[in-house]
Amino acid sequence: MNKATSLYLDAVRFLAALVVMASHAKGYVGGFLWRFDEAYGDEAVTVFFVLSGFVIAHATATRETTMRDYAIARVSRIYSVALPALVLTALADQIGHLISPKLYDPALCACTVCSQTPAGENVQVFDADHFIASALFVNELWGLRLQPGSDGPYWSLGFEVWYYVMFAVLTFCSGQRRILLVLAVTAVVGPGILAMWPLWLLGVWAYRRAPLSRGKGIALFGVSLLAWGAYEAVAWRFGRPDLPIHFLKRPSLLQDYIVGVCFIGSVIGFRSVSEGMQIRHQWRPVRWLAGATFSLYLFHMPLMLLFAAVNPWAPTSWSGRAFVLGVTLLSVFALAEVTERRKADWRRLVSWLFGIAAIATTKPQPPVRHDETSGADGRPTIMQRLKS
Repeated sequence: MNKATSLYLDAVRFLAALVVMASHAKGYVGGFLWRFDEAYGDEAVTVFFVLSGFVIAHATATRETTMRDYAIARVSRIYSVALPALVLTALADQIGHLISPKLYDPALCACTVCSQTPAGENVQVFDADHFIASALFVNELWGLRLQPGSDGPYWSLGFEVWYYVMFAVLTFCSGQRRILLVLAVTAVVGPGILAMWPLWLLGVWAYRRAPLSRGKGIALFGVSLLAWGAYEAVAWRFGRPDLPIHFLKRPSLLQDYIVGVCFIGSVIGFRSVSEGMQIRHQWRPVRWLAGATFSLYLFHMPLMLLFAAVNPWAPTSWSGRAFVLGVTLLSVFALAEVTERRKADWRRLVSWLFGIAAIATTKPQPPVRHDETSGADGRPTIMQRLKS
């Protein structure tokens, strides 16, 4: 992957995380950002899925060339933010609910747990089963929808981690074993997760295909963005398409594929145009912002609710809006310094744990027994030769 494409993807993933945050913020900033509905957040998650496939394909082609390296990298990457997010959500929800229970009311709260709770019933802000399932990434198997507290965005990890698993099977296994494992994982995850897997694989395919000519790349980049813009205009005017297939539990699936194809077209086009492009500027601010994308995605919802609960100003005032959004962003970047930006520390820890597990599961070798009349190499000893 060339440097220009890497910068482009870094900028896209940070902007996508901001869009997800904006789509959740409207209920807590007095109507500000009201046009950023959940549909834009769904589009941003689709971008993340496609982008993930592209990046993982690059990683396995360059650095993570063994199953062990791949597993260590993926576990350390995910858990460096997922585990802190679960702890943060549990604490923030308890505190926020004590201060301002109405923010967690189903009629006001935008998170899935609250919106699915019947009016008049109390929202259970901490459910141990949901948090345990989320920590093990079984929260979305067969449409379970076990959300950890107010952290609505966490659902996508219940999809993406299984894409990592299936890709590992396809990449590092072979023969009958690969077929059996793919079938087993398919049976475990269910149709909802499988329905979006082609989007993830679209990113893998885009990385592995050869770049286009410069002229075709420019054309594809432009057409992809124009098509995406045209879809947004049509959706704004006539509404977004729904796919009423109940067992998939993903009514926006058609939109997911429209957005996914448009986005990956822009990536292929940009990559083709940027081949051989010399990037002299380091663009460190872009890299720094992108380095907190995962934290922004997983931390913003519980933090935003908590700060809305303690907001000393009216939600409709600009002071109140600046407080909720500003303190949320500052907190996210502060937490990223001790979570996401410490991936190397997490990788060392996970590598050590893998080593311990390997030792614990290795069968001890029985001691080599030698004949009393023979030496260690099985040949007659000097005394035996003298006797003979």
